Amino acid sequence: MSDVRVIDAILTPQQQEWLEALILDNNSNEWTFVPSANFGTSKDLEITKSRQTDSGRFLNLENVVDSAQLELNLYRHQQVLPAFHDLFLGLGMGQLLKAKINITFHDPRHTDDSYGYPHSDLEGLGFKKYTTAIYYLNDSDGDTFIFNERVGDVFESLTVHSRVTPRRGRVVLFDGHRYHAGNNPRTHKPRALINLNFHPAG
Repeated sequence: MSDVRVIDAILTPQQQEWLEALILDNNSNEWTFVPSANFGTSKDLEITKSRQTDSGRFLNLENVVDSAQLELNLYRHQQVLPAFHDLFLGLGMGQLLKAKINITFHDPRHTDDSYGYPHSDLEGLGFKKYTTAIYYLNDSDGDTFIFNERVGDVFESLTVHSRVTPRRGRVVLFDGHRYHAGNNPRTHKPRALINLNFHPAG
């Protein structure tokens, strides 16, 4: 049985619309510009150190197009976290390890089969088992690529396990040690998602 699960409409249409507006229409959110998915945010020093240990080893892969993005660290905005209670409940979340929002924009270098820098969100931080969840805030193109390879595997190239297209209210969950990457939108408005890492409840 695969650890990759896609759940549509995990929230009601009203909750989906409200959550999208809360994030995308709120001018008071303090976004951080991140020039590369390879290095995390400048304010997230532990993640930055762990990403740097791979020395950019995926940058030479044929399909990798490393693009900038905006990030909102939810741990630094505690007033926003209660808005996600129903989402967390639906995911069966136990201990939350990391929570942030990513927005990516049109990048003419991207094609349908290209993707950003492959990574595992908490690589190098010593977590033995955790789940990664990606909740899509809006409809967009720019699939999420989830690979067969995981942290600790020996491999020469990455092979695609799944591609998930962003749809508002959709969430994909998978083993946090899997490498994954997003693709930038080419025909839609900015691609926005909530990126969560957690220990399951129980």
